[in-house]
Amino acid sequence: MARGGTERTGARRGLLGPRHAGHTVPTDDLGALSLPVGDDGVIIGNDAEGRPQLIGFHRPVPYDVTLIGGLWTAQVLALRAAGTGARVAVETGR
Repeated sequence: MARGGTERTGARRGLLGPRHAGHTVPTDDLGALSLPVGDDGVIIGNDAEGRPQLIGFHRPVPYDVTLIGGLWTAQVLALRAAGTGARVAVETGR
């Protein structure tokens, strides 16, 4: 049974695709479109005004990051960095 109590017929599998018509923009309005470009990276906390603070881990050459903090903070930071595609190696004194 599909959502709404209707039964699907056939052996459909996979993604169904868009369920609405595509968006269109008149050619005259294309000049008004813009792509905002801002900071990118891993969120490491908030500043005094509550704005997110970011650190970028993607550089042309490998580099070291030293974290003085707890295990939980190290795990979160490593997972967030790995989630952006950075290679992470952890050395610990434990």
